[in-house]
Amino acid sequence: MKWTFRIVFLLVAAVLWNTFSWSGQAEDARWGRRPSQFYSQLPSHVRLGGAHVLTVAHNAGDGSAASSLAIAHGADVVEIDVMPIDGRLYAAHAAPPSWMPLSYRGPSLSQAWARTTGARYVQLDLKDGTPSTLRLLASFLENHDDGRRVFVSTRHLFALEQLHGMTPNVVRLLSIGSEAELQNLFDNPERAEIINGVSIRANLLTPETTRWFKDRGLLVCAWTINEVVELNVLIGLGVDAITTDNLAIFDAMRAAEQRRDAATIGKLFP
Repeated sequence: MKWTFRIVFLLVAAVLWNTFSWSGQAEDARWGRRPSQFYSQLPSHVRLGGAHVLTVAHNAGDGSAASSLAIAHGADVVEIDVMPIDGRLYAAHAAPPSWMPLSYRGPSLSQAWARTTGARYVQLDLKDGTPSTLRLLASFLENHDDGRRVFVSTRHLFALEQLHGMTPNVVRLLSIGSEAELQNLFDNPERAEIINGVSIRANLLTPETTRWFKDRGLLVCAWTINEVVELNVLIGLGVDAITTDNLAIFDAMRAAEQRRDAATIGKLFP
């Protein structure tokens, strides 16, 4: 009798777990929380000067509210994490635990893509570089071509090399998150020919490393920048894009662009 009760209890628990609406708690279901966007007023102005720097909304494509907020505040690029789960592509930072007794119900890549309408560019941060995932991604991009430029970032150099032949129009960014990964690229400079740029942790950038990238014609996207002091330093280094969670940075960058353009017009038409 005791075992019968336990079995019935487990079955009921599994059914309830499987029918619970996880769509709004996808970050919990996949066992990896994405950073929440926030608004923190900047204490000083952005020193943009004559630079043209893209703003990337960090992981904003993983959630509908985050996408809408980022686009409303003027983000140039919406980033979507991409993970294969059960043979489909999802907007997920990591796969759910194998022991979890439910079918995954987080946003599909198609749903996340649709939410990015209004952004100038989309960045797909690929968490898996297996051949099957690359085929799924290539097929997805072929079927969702809406004229926007797509960035694909990943730590898997082999995946970027394969994507070059499968989807030649995407911008291929090698993700670099550690000194070892950075040194590995420096030690093998021929790998720079495979990629179009790097998506790199901001504290790894120095004048020397930035110059190394620029000398090879590589785009430099720095992450994750939420403070204006660090932002101004990176603009001074000459980065091409910055990734942020702080909605105030989108506002400040847009205002700085307007001030710069107004000053340029003023010089042309005094």
